Amino acid sequence: MSESAAIAGRLLIIMLAISGLSGCASEGSGLTPGRLPEPAPFVVDSRAAEKGVYPAVGVDPAQRDDTVLTEAERARLEAELLAAGQRRRSGAN
Repeated sequence: MSESAAIAGRLLIIMLAISGLSGCASEGSGLTPGRLPEPAPFVVDSRAAEKGVYPAVGVDPAQRDDTVLTEAERARLEAELLAAGQRRRSGAN
């Protein structure tokens, strides 16, 4: 067998191996031609019901009109949160 025939045989084997591997990769990746599958229910439920409900890119949101809590309001909220945590840990509702 000549050297050129041996090289041609090796190239043929390599090409067959590569073509076989590329066929396997396209089957399971979802890249095959055809219709796309229907979306799963959780995908449909998580989409916004109306188009355009998200702010456009580069548009600043409206200014907030929230006021800063006073020390008394802050202390009351912290006490309520601590009490809720204690109730949860003790199993009481």
